[in-house]
Amino acid sequence: MSDNQSIGWAWIFVIEGILTVALGVATFFLIPDSPSRSARWLQDSEVRYLNLLYRKHRGIRIEDRPKITEPEAKAAHRKQSWKTLAAVCTDWQVYTTSLIFMASAVPTYAMKFTLPQIMVNMGFTSTNAQLLSAPPYIAGAISAITVASFADKFRWRVPFIVGPLMSLMVAYAVLFTYSANISSHVALCYTFVHIALISVYPVIPGGNTWLVNNMGSPEKRAQGVALMIGLGNCGGIIGSFIFIESEKPRYQTGWGTALGFIIGGILAASSMEAAYLWINKRRDRISEAEVRDQYTEEELQKLGDRSPLFRYAL
Repeated sequence: MSDNQSIGWAWIFVIEGILTVALGVATFFLIPDSPSRSARWLQDSEVRYLNLLYRKHRGIRIEDRPKITEPEAKAAHRKQSWKTLAAVCTDWQVYTTSLIFMASAVPTYAMKFTLPQIMVNMGFTSTNAQLLSAPPYIAGAISAITVASFADKFRWRVPFIVGPLMSLMVAYAVLFTYSANISSHVALCYTFVHIALISVYPVIPGGNTWLVNNMGSPEKRAQGVALMIGLGNCGGIIGSFIFIESEKPRYQTGWGTALGFIIGGILAASSMEAAYLWINKRRDRISEAEVRDQYTEEELQKLGDRSPLFRYAL
């Protein structure tokens, strides 16, 4: 590849990066802070529904919070922001969910950068290899939507995270087993490439939703999800470098590292489920009347998911 071609490819990433940053800044101005400020694109009945839904799950609407003066509000907001940041940085849920994210990110990025080469190793030309790389991703997109729908229907996240990860583990184990002689097992390996991508894409939506449901206050959710995604995306850096050119066609470092992260994600999700069940059961031993005798409504709101009345969503 010539220097001019290299510069051309570099501009693709520069332009994509600029657009991403611009859209990120725009969200500060475009995304409303509450349903009541969404009248431009929501009907009155939809605003009422969202407010009632929030009240049902969190106990109080944003609009029902006590009103204070602007200087007091700014000072309180700064103080609360630092407290929220400290709570987020010390919350085990953020780091456990980051491992689930990385269990998908590492294999995903590894596959993105390596799949065309895998197709070439099967004996296809470069052009056909690129074309044959598309159907597995289409199947993965359909899988992500379908699995998310079932997870919402059953209101239970862990089977729809651990199940796909176990399927992904099997797919990667098969691909690893036949990677050195992949041209003699084209149909089998191409099938398991589909299975791998069908399995990997539901994991991140499931983990992200699980964390959002269990972070308590809106402020903590916003910061917690941002930190978790930032940490989880580090898996993309790892996945981009584990398939070493000198190890082809076996790629033992790549397949082995990906399988390690997949197992880590299974353990992380299973541990979260066990922890949530234990905490919920412990809180069930205390009646709501006893809790309200001990805490004010404002104190319970500040506690967020640490409140004795809060129950973690499974």
